[in-house]
Amino acid sequence: MVEAPLFVRPYLARLSTSELFVLMCTGMATIAGTVLVLYAGFLAPVIPDAIGHLLVASVISVPAAIAIAHVIVPETAPPTEGRWVPPEGASSTVAAITDGTQNGLQLCLHIAAMLIVLI
Repeated sequence: MVEAPLFVRPYLARLSTSELFVLMCTGMATIAGTVLVLYAGFLAPVIPDAIGHLLVASVISVPAAIAIAHVIVPETAPPTEGRWVPPEGASSTVAAITDGTQNGLQLCLHIAAMLIVLI
C-alpha cells in the first residue's frame, strides 16, 4: 500500500468512518505488486505459476475484507454511494507533474525514514 494513499487522498475527507475502515481493510488484505513479484520469484522453482496463485488469492481476499470490515464497523452514516466528484486539478501539465513528484518524494522519504528507524 505504498502508492494507494496518493491515489485516494483527494477522496478521504468525504469518506464515512465505515468506508474508511473498508478502504484500510482491503488495502491490508491484498498484496503489493512488488511483494507479489518477490514472492513469485522465491516460489517459482517450487510451485509452477506461483504468481497466478498469489494474484488470485489477493483478489479473492477483497470481498472477504469488505464483509469483515462492515461487520466490525457497520455503516451508520449515509454512504457516499459512489458519487465521483473530480478533485481540483492542477492548472497545467507542469503543475501536475510537479505536484506528483513532490507527493512521491514525500512518500519515499517517509518510507526511508521508517526503514532507518526500524533498522
